[in-house]
Amino acid sequence: MNTILGIFYVLPWWLKIIVVLIVVGIPINIYENIRKSFERVNGRREISEQININPELALQTSVKGLESDVFTLDEYEGHLLKIAENTGYIDAMVKLAELYSGTKYGDKKDDKKSLFWKECAAKAGDLGSIVDYYGFSDYDISSDAYDEIFSCLDYVKTTSQNEEDLVNYMKGVVNYKRGMFEPAKQLLAKMSSSDFKKAGRYMIFRCFMKESNISAVENMLDDLEKDEFKIPAVDYLYLYNYYVLKRENAEPDYVAEIKYVEKYGSSEEADYETVCRISGNTYYNVAVAIEHGRYGFEKNMGKSLELYRKAADFGYMDALYYVGMHFWTGEFRDYYKANEYLLKAAQKGHSQAEAILERYGVDGILIMPMQVKQVSYHFMDGYELTASDDTMKWLVIFYGIQYKALVLSDQFLDLYKKTFQSFDELVNDVHQLYADQVARMLEWGIRLLMSFEIDTYDVEDIMNESEDLALFPKVPLFEQALEKIDDRAEQLNMQTAYAQITRGSWSGAGFGTTIGGTIRASIKASAAAGAMNIGSGILHGIGDSIVDAMNNAEIKKMGEKVFENSDIMVEFSNAVLMACLDIGNVLRGIVETHCKIELKPLKGIIKFGNECLADLDERTLKAKINNNLSVANTEYAYALLLENLRRHPLDGDILNQIIVLTIRRSSYGEQECKEVLRYAFDFGLDGYATEINDIINTGING
Repeated sequence: MNTILGIFYVLPWWLKIIVVLIVVGIPINIYENIRKSFERVNGRREISEQININPELALQTSVKGLESDVFTLDEYEGHLLKIAENTGYIDAMVKLAELYSGTKYGDKKDDKKSLFWKECAAKAGDLGSIVDYYGFSDYDISSDAYDEIFSCLDYVKTTSQNEEDLVNYMKGVVNYKRGMFEPAKQLLAKMSSSDFKKAGRYMIFRCFMKESNISAVENMLDDLEKDEFKIPAVDYLYLYNYYVLKRENAEPDYVAEIKYVEKYGSSEEADYETVCRISGNTYYNVAVAIEHGRYGFEKNMGKSLELYRKAADFGYMDALYYVGMHFWTGEFRDYYKANEYLLKAAQKGHSQAEAILERYGVDGILIMPMQVKQVSYHFMDGYELTASDDTMKWLVIFYGIQYKALVLSDQFLDLYKKTFQSFDELVNDVHQLYADQVARMLEWGIRLLMSFEIDTYDVEDIMNESEDLALFPKVPLFEQALEKIDDRAEQLNMQTAYAQITRGSWSGAGFGTTIGGTIRASIKASAAAGAMNIGSGILHGIGDSIVDAMNNAEIKKMGEKVFENSDIMVEFSNAVLMACLDIGNVLRGIVETHCKIELKPLKGIIKFGNECLADLDERTLKAKINNNLSVANTEYAYALLLENLRRHPLDGDILNQIIVLTIRRSSYGEQECKEVLRYAFDFGLDGYATEINDIINTGING
C-alpha cells in the first residue's frame, strides 16, 4: 500500500486528478447502475399495481421513468401497450400514436401503428385524435365516414364550455357535409364561446348557400363582413356564378355581379387568371347594357366606354377589339391606343382584329385609315377647322411609325433587363442589342414602303437619309460615367481608357459620330434576310479590351454603380427610340413624296370682326397672341390661337392654351369641350387635354 501511495505522490498533478476520478468514478458508476436497476424493478411493480386501479397514475409512472432514463424506449413502449390494451385508457393510446409518429423518437416511426392508435383514441372519444384522424379543418372534413365520426363525438367527455362548443361545431360540420342542413344549423347556432360564434355563423352561411337561399346568404354575408370575418374567395365566386346564371336566364343583376367580381378580386387567395376572366366578362356585358340602355341602365356612351376599357384591361378579347376600333374610328381617335388594343386582341386570336391589322397595317401596326374622309371640328364662337382626308391619312402613318418606334424601345428595355447581369456584359454587348432594334426598325420600314407600292428604296438608302444612327452621342450619362472611371484609373496608374476605347471601337463599328461600314453592311444583310440576330459576332468583343482591364476592386465597384444606375438604362432605351424615330422621319418623307400625302394647314377661315387672321405673318400673330393674353382680351386671343393652330395642327402648346381659355370662359358648354378633346385625340395631343377630359367625365354646369 505504501508503495502505491509513494508512486501516486510522484505523479504529475494532472495525472493525479485522472487517477482520483477513476478511483472515485468506478464506485459511483456501480452505484448509479444499481440505483437505476432498483428503480426499474420498482417502477415495473408500481405500474403492475396501478394499471387496473389507476391507469392514469400508471401512465404518469411510465412517462416519468422514460424522462429520468429509468426505462428504456422499448420498456416505455411496452408499458404504454400494456396500459392501452388492458385498460383502454385514451391517453395511453394518444401517447402510442405520438410515439409511432416518429416526431420525437425517429427509431420508433411506424405510420401504420401510429394511424391504428390514433383511430383507437378517436373512437374512444379523444377530441384531438378525432380532428387528426378524420381530417377536420376549419370548415371541412376529408373523411366521409359521417356516422362513425358522429359516434366518436358522442363518446367525448367535455370538461369545459369550449370543448362542448367544439363538439357541437364538429357535429354541425358533419351534418353540413351529409346534407342535413337544418340539424346542422341548430347545432351551429348553439355556440356560446366567442371562439366559436363567428365560425358557427359562417357555417350557417354555408348551409344557406347549399340550400340556394341567396337572400339569407347575403344577409349573413353582410353581418359577417361587419364583424370583419375573413370570407374565403371561393364564396364570393359562388355568388358571382349565381348572378351569371341569372344573366344567362335573361334576368341579369349587373350591380350584384360587379359587387361580387370586385369582392373576389380583392381577396388574397383569389386566382389571378380567374379574376381576369370573370372581371373582363362582367365589365364587357355591363358595357354593352349601358351602351344600348338595357336592363335598367340609362344609355351613356362615356360610361360604357369606360367599362369596355376596364374589360379590355383584364384581357377580355372582345373588349380589346371594341376599344381598339373605338380609338381608331370612333369619336375620340387615338392611334397609339388603337394599335395597342387591336394588337392585343389579335394576339388572343380575335379574327376581326387580325383581319384589320393585316389589311390596314404592317406587322400589327396600323398605317392606313379605314375611313378616308375629311373631319371638321367646331370650336367656340362658331369657328370651324377642317382636316382634309390627306391629313387624316398622314396622321395614321405618323402615329403608326411613332408607335413602332416606341414598341421597339420598350422591347429593348425588357431585353436589357433580361440580358445584362453585370457592367462587363453591358459594355461588351449593349451596342449589339441597340443594333438589333435599329435593324428591326429598318426592316419594318421596308415593308411599310412596300405596302404603299414603293420598292425603289433599300436599307442603305434609308440609312443614308437618316440624321444619325450612332449610339455613343445618344448616351452622354454613360459616356460621362466611363470618363470618371478613366480619371480614377489614371490616378491608380491603371490603363483602362474606357471612354477612348469605347469611342474608337464603337465609332469604327458605326456607333460613334456616324453610321459606319461594319454596322451598315450587317443591318443591310439582316433586313434583307429578315433575320434579326445581326452581326454574327462582327461586333462582339468591342468591349473586351475595356472589361479585361477591370483588375482593381475600386474600379470594379465604380462599374457596378454604372450598371445599377436606372437612369443609364433609360438613356439607352431613349437612344433606341431616337434612332427609330430618325428612321421613321425618313420613311414618312418618302411616303409623302411618292403618295402626295402630307400634313397641311387646316382648312377654315378665322375672322375676328372684319379682320381675316390668315393675313397675319408669323411674327405678328405670335405677338398679338402674347399681348392679348396678357391683358385678358380672351375672345380675340382665342381667335388668334385658333389661327395659329390652323397653321400648326400638331403644336400641343397652342392646343393647351386653347383648352385653358375654353375652360376659363363663362359662355361655353359640354359640346365645345368635347370638340377640343376630339381634336386632341385625333392629332395625338390627348396628353394636353387631361383637365378638360375630367370636366366632361364629371359633368359640366354651364
